[in-house]
Amino acid sequence: MDWQREVARLTHAVEEIFDRIKYRQVNGTKPLTIIPYLGFGSAEFLDLKGRVLEDSGIKPSRETDRIWNNLLNMYRRFESDEVPYARIIARFQHIEQEITADEEGFFKVSFRFDQLLTSEGSWQNVELELLEPKVSSSEIVRALGQALIVSPQAEFGVISDIDDTVVHTGVTSRLKMVFTILLKNAHTRLPLEGVAKFYNALQQGSDGEGCNPLFYVSSSPWNMYDLFREFFQINDIPVGPIFLRDWGFERQTMLAVKNRKYKLDSICNILDSFPDLKFILIGD
Repeated sequence: MDWQREVARLTHAVEEIFDRIKYRQVNGTKPLTIIPYLGFGSAEFLDLKGRVLEDSGIKPSRETDRIWNNLLNMYRRFESDEVPYARIIARFQHIEQEITADEEGFFKVSFRFDQLLTSEGSWQNVELELLEPKVSSSEIVRALGQALIVSPQAEFGVISDIDDTVVHTGVTSRLKMVFTILLKNAHTRLPLEGVAKFYNALQQGSDGEGCNPLFYVSSSPWNMYDLFREFFQINDIPVGPIFLRDWGFERQTMLAVKNRKYKLDSICNILDSFPDLKFILIGD
């Protein structure tokens, strides 16, 4: 309805004003961090997303952590403030690209290559450096992002759901899901039986070369990214780019993008990026 779109537009405008005020008030007293998300590419392109946030001090989890520690870490994940309109420079090999984050602190780097990359099928590093806002005159905020360059020898790719496909979440029971998300960590959350062995076999392929790429899509927010990365590592689940959601308002709606539409958009993005590669889809 028109009135809903108008209210959403005004809400977004007010939110953007406050974001710009907050951006100007960053005065070097709060540590900032660049969080790069795993990217992907081919011989022709490389895409990588990330976010600039105030450092919330989230500590790596342990199997012996108490419920209180897990709850505190989860609070820090969602309480951490974004740095809107931050300026970042990205460097890949001899190419530099300057980008500006959006009002939620998210940014995307897109490299397109005149000459084809010769290092397909491997992880490539992207150097990231914060240009603005400056934390201090002496401190430089840097991060190292990674992107999977899909090999032309890949037999197929895999696109997998995460919740109740890779990790037990209990999405059919709201109470169980809330308990799992808030009170468990990467060590105490449980993978589905056999998932690590199955996904490693998919990655290895019939020739055992291990160059089949895996992508993960979830309706969980980007705030959960570090937990999923840690969970995959602990449980020997193959690493791959993870596509999560921004739970902020959009310009034309008062509600977040519907789960199924978001997942479909992410899947289509992957399929369009590799039109000649066959894919196996796992999950709902």
